[in-house]
Amino acid sequence: MAVTPRQNGFTLLEMLAVLALLAVACTLLAAAASRGLAGARERQVPGDLLQELQVARLQAYRDQTRIAVNFDVESLCFWREGHPRRCLPANSQWRLQVAASTDGSPAAVHFYPDGSSTGGNIQLHVGRQESRINISWLTGLATLQSVRP
Repeated sequence: MAVTPRQNGFTLLEMLAVLALLAVACTLLAAAASRGLAGARERQVPGDLLQELQVARLQAYRDQTRIAVNFDVESLCFWREGHPRRCLPANSQWRLQVAASTDGSPAAVHFYPDGSSTGGNIQLHVGRQESRINISWLTGLATLQSVRP
């Protein structure tokens, strides 16, 4: 009886099976990474707005002039005078309680050279995250707090 020697290596079917498993694993990994990045962007939004408010307060004190952070409620954008607009993600909502303007200018929080401001608060809903920024009228300090639904 003649025994044929077995050749070392993989069959084409085995190679295709391994490639299919790798493709599935890469797809799952990419989806998880995408969700993680979206969540990180959502968590960053309140901090960006808080930072803009804090910088405006410091600039008003440093330059001894009034500085406003303006809000376009419909387009979900905010900006400091002389700086580009920054907008919230499309899945965001906000509710502003700031001093009303009588001249038709956009809603704004004004910071003054003595450190005070017009004050108010901003309730943010970004994805599943809800937070609130409070701006003190007396000190102009802006603070961020997480809101539990």
